[in-house]
Amino acid sequence: MGHLKYDTEHVQNQSKPQLERRRLLLVVLLGGFLLLVGGTILLWQVIASQASPPQTSVVSTPTAEPTKSGPGDPQAYYDAVEQYVSQELHMSKAQIKTKLQAGVQLIALAEQQGISAAQLRTILLEAEQRGHDVLVHGGYLTQQQSDAGMQDLRIRNLQTLATSIKYDFLDH
Repeated sequence: MGHLKYDTEHVQNQSKPQLERRRLLLVVLLGGFLLLVGGTILLWQVIASQASPPQTSVVSTPTAEPTKSGPGDPQAYYDAVEQYVSQELHMSKAQIKTKLQAGVQLIALAEQQGISAAQLRTILLEAEQRGHDVLVHGGYLTQQQSDAGMQDLRIRNLQTLATSIKYDFLDH
């Protein structure tokens, strides 16, 4: 029995240091795993933020690099478009705006003035060209950008052109 008591005490004494070593090893392994995962996530975030360009807001003033025409164009653009349309429809800007606000469509307004759909299309494209000329002279567009924009406008149907010009009158 004495021999059995010695073996049991020896095993119990041996188990405590082994248990402590195992716990230490487990804590070290767990800590290393957490550092590895955390470092990987941090690295991924840094790489992802560098890969995507920062979001920018739309600026309504001219910048060093010209852009397409559209919202934010200078009032001179809208003035040129409205002036030409008014002149060709033989009406003031205010008269056209009042009619459009009352729900009269630009195509119907042109018909009332004795202007055919084909004539109105030509008038609207010329009005856009005059507006684009203002943008080019003001440094908002290059001539090449203006030409490309006008090419896009030329393939639009009359209804789309008339709606765009309608909002030029109503919103500016």
